[in-house]
Amino acid sequence: MNDIFESVVVEAVRQIYAGSGVEVVPQARRQELFYSGSRSVPIKPDVAVIDDEETVFVGDAKWKVDRKGSRSPSSGDLSQMIGYQVAYDGTGILFYPEQDGWVESVYESDLEHDLQVVELPTQSTGENDYSSRVIDKIRSVIQTTPE
Repeated sequence: MNDIFESVVVEAVRQIYAGSGVEVVPQARRQELFYSGSRSVPIKPDVAVIDDEETVFVGDAKWKVDRKGSRSPSSGDLSQMIGYQVAYDGTGILFYPEQDGWVESVYESDLEHDLQVVELPTQSTGENDYSSRVIDKIRSVIQTTPE
C-alpha cells in the first residue's frame, strides 16, 4: 500500500507543476548525507521539487496509521525527513494518509526550513473526485509553506 500511496503523491505533485518548468524528481537520488567517513548514507526521498537548482520542497510519503494513539509521526520518520532537508537545503513535507488531523503539524527547528506533516484524503467523496482532493490538499500546503 505504501508504494501506491507514494505513487499518488508523486503524480499529484507532477500535475501541480506540469508545464511550469519546475522539475519533479521521484525517488530523487542526491549526494550522500555525509561528505566523509567510513559509511555512506544515501539520500532518496520519494519526491524532490527543484526550481532552477533551488529546492522548492522535498517530500516523503508514509502509508502509516497511528494505531497507538500517539497522534504524532514516528521519530524515525521525522529524523529521516530532517536528513532529506539537510541534503536538499529545503522545506520538508511528510505525507500521511488521512487521520482526522491527528498527525498534521508544522515542526520548526534550527534548520532554515520547516517540516510539515500533512494528511492526504484516502477516500473518494461524491462532491469531488479523489485525485482532485489530493491535488487541492497538496497545493494548499505548498502555498502556505515558507520558502
